[in-house]
Amino acid sequence: MRLRDFLKKYRNDIDAHIKKRVPNVKPLNDDERHEWLLNDESLYRFARAKGVKLLLALSLTSVTASPAWASSQPHSLASTIGGAVGILLAGLLYGWWSSRKNETKKD
Repeated sequence: MRLRDFLKKYRNDIDAHIKKRVPNVKPLNDDERHEWLLNDESLYRFARAKGVKLLLALSLTSVTASPAWASSQPHSLASTIGGAVGILLAGLLYGWWSSRKNETKKD
């Protein structure tokens, strides 16, 4: 299932889950819902179980810009940088693992 279709079909369920976590959250758009899918483990697992392929991408904006709901959450620069470093390391490990996997196929 494509992300766009998933968000359309399960929009009310996603919003209800987010509302439980952050009761005073403002209405969200699909980009913000997508960010929640990447950052909330239960939403991420729900989307993956429905066949949505979610790619984690690290960009300067994701490190410096706060999502719309961040003002209602405890937030610090250290936690943002820590999360970004974790994502970067995961990407590096995946790249290394993929290259090793391809090398073993050649043999």
